[in-house]
Amino acid sequence: MPNGRCIFHGGKSGAPPGNKNGEIHGIYAVGWTDAEKKTLPQLVATIDTLQPELLVAKIQLARVQKKLRELEEHDDDDEVSPQALERTEMREERVGSQLRESTTRRRPDYMLIQDRLLGRIGKLLEQQVKIVELKDLQQQLDKLQRQVGSK
Repeated sequence: MPNGRCIFHGGKSGAPPGNKNGEIHGIYAVGWTDAEKKTLPQLVATIDTLQPELLVAKIQLARVQKKLRELEEHDDDDEVSPQALERTEMREERVGSQLRESTTRRRPDYMLIQDRLLGRIGKLLEQQVKIVELKDLQQQLDKLQRQVGSK
């Protein structure tokens, strides 16, 4: 609704700007850090290739590697609790007439995320090479067509 309220129950919709309560690790965050904003001109200059996707994947990979470094630093640090680096899930289960709560704590699998991103970057680079080869072939074909057409 125009007043920012939910059309179903009239309550405020969404979290206030800047709220990061739902953020787990920030790897797939939509916003850009200041360091990442410096790479944006490269993104705009190469919009007709796979460079924008490669850039986003590389930024996500840099975020994962930063998290991995933080984990390595905090493994040696006794002052930081392990729970500060974990994702906590609370569940309620009904067993018969009793309501039982359970808490699950686990770290996101940053190595798995890193492997997926490296695989994605590899596939994007392969596709990029194929695109360049196809553009070269298209240019050669256009050149041959011009030669045949001028005869």
